[in-house]
Amino acid sequence: MEDPEKLAPAAPPVKGPGGNRCGAPCGETRDDACSPPGRDGSAGKEGGGVPHIETLGPEEATGLLAEVYTEIGASRGRIAEVHRLQSLDPDSLAHHMALYRSVVFGRSDLSRVRREMLGVVVSAANGCAYCVAHHVEALNHFWKDPGRCRELAGDFRRLSLDPLDLDLCLLAEQLTKTPGDQADRIRSLRTRGLSDRGILDAVQVVAYFNFVNRLVLALGCGLEADPGGYRYD
Repeated sequence: MEDPEKLAPAAPPVKGPGGNRCGAPCGETRDDACSPPGRDGSAGKEGGGVPHIETLGPEEATGLLAEVYTEIGASRGRIAEVHRLQSLDPDSLAHHMALYRSVVFGRSDLSRVRREMLGVVVSAANGCAYCVAHHVEALNHFWKDPGRCRELAGDFRRLSLDPLDLDLCLLAEQLTKTPGDQADRIRSLRTRGLSDRGILDAVQVVAYFNFVNRLVLALGCGLEADPGGYRYD
């Protein structure tokens, strides 16, 4: 059986102000989530708490945007700052949320916990501290191990992951940093027992989180005082 680490060279870590790949001083102020720049008012890669474009909150929303916000609140439990980034284009926000529900929560051969794990690895590889914080919270809902979740964001290679999880994390990192043909990685995932549907879903999750990371990094998105409290099942 192939060694997943030999299929691609280790990518160099992306260092942030906290010294970790996600650009955050993980665990320095809390024991249940990453602590990215911006939480204490300082500017991280997302530019602190002020988006670079106009956004509309629920109290200002009318028409389709109000409907979309109501649906998000009902399905996810609350509105996040990332949702506001597309508030000037509520039709795109509605389609974004439909894609999110399908790719991250829909029926799949890839478990929910593995999809959240991929979200953390992709966000860390991109240096998106906002998304790392949110999806570390989501992953901890399943793992119930805050330190392990933080370590995944810092360097997943330091964890004792099972071979399939390691291969998935390597896929997420490689496809994020050096997108290209993944034939060797896909063969390895199939050897580990993941179905072609599961492989498709893994690639879709990686692609989705790259999309969201780039929205956040380009437009600016300050982390909420509490990035948890959402519905994760």
